[in-house]
Formats: sequence, structure tokens, C-alpha cells
Amino acid sequence: MRLDQVNCCNVAVTQVNYPNLNKQDSIEQARGRFHEKDLIQVFTLDDSKLRGVLRLSRLYYGKQNKLIKLN
Repeated sequence: MRLDQVNCCNVAVTQVNYPNLNKQDSIEQARGRFHEKDLIQVFTLDDSKLRGVLRLSRLYYGKQNKLIKLN
């Protein structure tokens, strides 16, 4: 499953530098807590699989709340 097929309501993010802190943050929580240039890991909640690692500023919601990574 590509990142642009993942529903934003079904994800948790952690900061790459501090993987044990702030587990299970939603993207909204991450935007308030992390800097836009911080690297984050995006996991799907239902299967806990890593779906992507990217800067927080490069992630946004597309149609039907799908996650999209900017180039």
C-alpha cells in the first residue's frame, strides 16, 4: 500500500530521532508538537506497518483524507 492510499484517520506518527517518545500521535498532534522539518515515521494503525519516512512539512491530506507526499 502506497502512502497516498492510506487514510489519515488510520495512521500514527513518531519522530525519527525519538521513536520511544510520543508514540501513537495523530498527524494533528504531530503538527502541534514537532517542527515542520522534523523527520517522521508514518504507521498504519490496523497493522502497525511503516508506510513512510518524510519531513512533516511534506505530508498533506488529499481527496477523501488520503495522505499524499509532496515531491
